[in-house]
Amino acid sequence: MLKYVEIDGIDVTDYLLKYTCFDEWRLAISIIDIEFSTAILDYVTPSLSKNIVVKRGFASVEEDYVFNGQIIQRKPSADRVVLSCKGQLIEAIKAGRTKSWDKDIDTEAGVGSEIMKSLCDHSGLSYSSTSIVSTGTTDSDKLVKFVQNDEDDFDRMNELSQIYNNRVIRFDNKTGYVHFEPAGYTTYPHPLVVGVDIPAQIKWKENMEQMINKVKILGATVYDKINPAVFAGPASDFTLSKTPEDTEVRQDNAAGALYVRGQKSIGTLGTDFDYYVDVEKKKIVFATDKSNIWIRYGAQVPMPITLKNQTSIDQYGGPDKTPHFKRFSYTDIKDIADAEKRGRAILNKYSTPFVEAQNVPIKDTVLETYGFIKVGDLINITDDFSGETTSAFVKIIQKTYPDPMDKITIGDEIWRTEDWQTTQMEKLNLLFNELNKNEDILTSVFDLNRTTTYGRRYMMRYTRDTSPDYLWGNTNWTWGTAPAIWQLAYTNAIVLSGITQGNNIYVEKFYDEDFKGTPFTSDWNTTSGKVYMSTRTDYQEHNTVATSGSIFLGNKNIVTATLNCTENKFGNDRINYFLSVDGRATWHQVTKGTPYTFAVQGNDLSWMAVFLGNGGINTYFEDMRITRTVVV
Repeated sequence: MLKYVEIDGIDVTDYLLKYTCFDEWRLAISIIDIEFSTAILDYVTPSLSKNIVVKRGFASVEEDYVFNGQIIQRKPSADRVVLSCKGQLIEAIKAGRTKSWDKDIDTEAGVGSEIMKSLCDHSGLSYSSTSIVSTGTTDSDKLVKFVQNDEDDFDRMNELSQIYNNRVIRFDNKTGYVHFEPAGYTTYPHPLVVGVDIPAQIKWKENMEQMINKVKILGATVYDKINPAVFAGPASDFTLSKTPEDTEVRQDNAAGALYVRGQKSIGTLGTDFDYYVDVEKKKIVFATDKSNIWIRYGAQVPMPITLKNQTSIDQYGGPDKTPHFKRFSYTDIKDIADAEKRGRAILNKYSTPFVEAQNVPIKDTVLETYGFIKVGDLINITDDFSGETTSAFVKIIQKTYPDPMDKITIGDEIWRTEDWQTTQMEKLNLLFNELNKNEDILTSVFDLNRTTTYGRRYMMRYTRDTSPDYLWGNTNWTWGTAPAIWQLAYTNAIVLSGITQGNNIYVEKFYDEDFKGTPFTSDWNTTSGKVYMSTRTDYQEHNTVATSGSIFLGNKNIVTATLNCTENKFGNDRINYFLSVDGRATWHQVTKGTPYTFAVQGNDLSWMAVFLGNGGINTYFEDMRITRTVVV
């Protein structure tokens, strides 16, 4: 493959030794580590902020602009020139301000794509009429208000990406245009076949964390006539259990005199009509006190809809065929058919595991024939070796020289859930609306023949040493023997003396911080249930640590312990794990999944993880489990 590199407009291709370039959809800013022979210094000084362009191709180097950006770091080396560079989108990080975009005031009129253009203009970045794809101009597509509060432009670009279903932000190194487009907007023209276009078998990773194969949809309602009841009174208003749509109110019983219903704002209560309905408070209101009022009314009552994918439950539910169940509540459901439609849409997306594969090599002949792959492309893959046939979203592209073949990281989660609406504000709004609905359930399409078993997660024991205290019943108290004094309080404080985990297994999902300790410089994220190296996205080298408090504490010494977790590491990042049995005074490095025997035993177990590298949010671990054996 032909290659070309220039620095500050000067051709330095002859001095190129190697490079590794990463493009990632979530980070958007390309990065490249590139090395030259020292002879380059006779022609150009690769100082910081100088522009660097890397191109390649089969017939011409103009076919693929690998990188277009700036030098941000020169690393020390005796026999070569080593540079770290970032793509032109770094200009958006440099530009910050305080500004707001109001739908009814500003020229962008709340259109997300127009706000994106405004951010590009402020950062000095270019775009075309087609590179920033419209986010829509209907009221439901628009943002009422979008605020930039002393934040950089790149941060706000990423916020827009999340608002509009994880849109892809990328910089076209050849045209110099910023792209803002839906995930999977472009489909790669050639389906890839493992063993033909992909030379090695793919190691697929299935993720069932978000699986849903049984779903309950709340929000559908049906009209129901409520059984009549007599309200004894005397009272001028009577509270109903549900919000009435129509009412029949009589004196004493079903054959009694019929009272006339009216509207509070039209006519005079007690003269023009007998009562009105306060819908908000669910009340029948009279002008004066009444007794023995017979009331029958009709109301909309909830009709929950429960659907399941039995094939998925049989395949992924384990020996007991346990479904992955989730409940959703909506306020805009039209009818039962609409609720069923939404439930089936959820099952279609979530009843099979999401799959991901990392560092999948692509033959150069594929790229030469069908073109280079871009981040955000949708690729169809057939893998007869593992039985996978899927449409996958390109998340990361790694391009290297002199090593052949590009490597891609792919997954189907982003593509399958592109239009999935699960923002926290929407969930909050649904909750508030649901609180105002009738709570009774008329019926439900659901099999109630099920058993729920609850288990204790952990138990902590607190004790107090009362041996030195002079209190009634204590052996220190002897009548007539000094000091014969009644104490008003205990001498010693209550202290933690024991921690027991459910089933004697420490299971940490990181959804709370009950066992978080110190020091802790990484990111324990209770929203995602992961511990990240950090929240940084700039790929700067840094090291962080995660430490727990006591997770097992008892009277018996611990002989061995085994730590296990699921981890994801960016590039050459490392995560080292340690265990301590003496209250975090001494740490022992352990291998994940391998039992460790303590030479000096103790009874207070904790864990620690040390991150080494520059992956930031791309390096993390989750689903930790620790077991231990004790002296019998």
